[in-house]
Amino acid sequence: MLKVRHVLEDELDPFWDAMSVVFAFDRDPEDEDHLYKVFEKDRLISAFDGDELVGTLGAFSLDMTVPGGTLPTAGTTIITVLPTHRRQGVLTAMMEAHFDDVIDRGEALAALWAAEVPIYGRFGYGAAADDVAIEISCDRIEFQDVDKDVSVRMVNIEQAMAIFPPIFDTVLQRRPGAFARSEDWWRHRRLRDPKDQREGGTAQRLAVAYRGAEPVGYVQFRMKDEWSRGSVPLGAVTIKELMSADVDAELALWSFIGNLDLMTSVKMHGRPTDDPLLWNLTDPRHLNRSISDSLWVRVMDIPVALSGRRYQADGSVILRVHDGSRPASGGTFKLDVEGGTGSCQPTDLEPQLNLTASQLGAVYMGGRSIAEMVAAGTVRAKPDNAIEADRLFRWSPGPWCPEVF
Repeated sequence: MLKVRHVLEDELDPFWDAMSVVFAFDRDPEDEDHLYKVFEKDRLISAFDGDELVGTLGAFSLDMTVPGGTLPTAGTTIITVLPTHRRQGVLTAMMEAHFDDVIDRGEALAALWAAEVPIYGRFGYGAAADDVAIEISCDRIEFQDVDKDVSVRMVNIEQAMAIFPPIFDTVLQRRPGAFARSEDWWRHRRLRDPKDQREGGTAQRLAVAYRGAEPVGYVQFRMKDEWSRGSVPLGAVTIKELMSADVDAELALWSFIGNLDLMTSVKMHGRPTDDPLLWNLTDPRHLNRSISDSLWVRVMDIPVALSGRRYQADGSVILRVHDGSRPASGGTFKLDVEGGTGSCQPTDLEPQLNLTASQLGAVYMGGRSIAEMVAAGTVRAKPDNAIEADRLFRWSPGPWCPEVF
């Protein structure tokens, strides 16, 4: 008989064993020592078939930025079901337990990165943001102008631990979809550099952009030394993260990367769709971009979530939300916005907009167009109501989650 509950301390070994089967990795005690610095043991949930642990689910307690603010968010993660128990209700049972826990903790949102896209719309998550992977030749990183007052210097990990977080926090406040990082997250996840993740490259390199004595940006990268048979350098740079307080600092960091000796190409995952690099390159045709979904959002408490973000236009809309996985969380709600502040309450009025919980999650961060969804026939509304809802929900800058969790 299937049972779902929180994992006990003496069940952590079978928990990681089950994860390793599905995610195809070999367990390493050193890795797990670091994992326990960021994973919350009291948020680990498992499904049991008798005494056998057959499914895993975890969550991070995140402070995630939303348009104009921050809300507590459950970072849904490490979801697995053993291949022997697929399509037997294991995932559904774990998600129900997870959502109960999220509500009990007062988290208005849940969010995840979807390993398999078809799964999570069933549970009310919607693809709210995109991730851009880029690749460009080093000699094509050219700009009309670079701020000569910005210099770049290499730093070590302890210096990075002091310098990187305040810069990241500056970026964090501007963007919906990012989340605050603790000191343990920085040390044991973000700046950790295990050899088995280097893919033949060097250990990570860390550099900081300064305007005078003030740190205004940073980049975390590795290099891979390669040569042709004719001794022509073919080195490649992989950037793990590049953050800056302003565009001038960002371009200075890109110029630094583009001028690394013996390196001929640069690639990076995790850029926003409105990446300033695209608009500043002398010849942007040489920037290869590949776009995929990134952050998926699930609105757990509609009145709290819609009242907890800001809006760039005033007005009102009545929306009917159909929540297939938690029907009691759906219903009809009236959103009123005045002075950019929203107030959302249940209502008996006739809805102007009909959408699913997944579609609400997709538009919540302000990066998706309700009008486009209506035009595509996936959301039901009159054209005028769709335009009004679009005007309310859209936000600039668009959402960006720079880290998979």
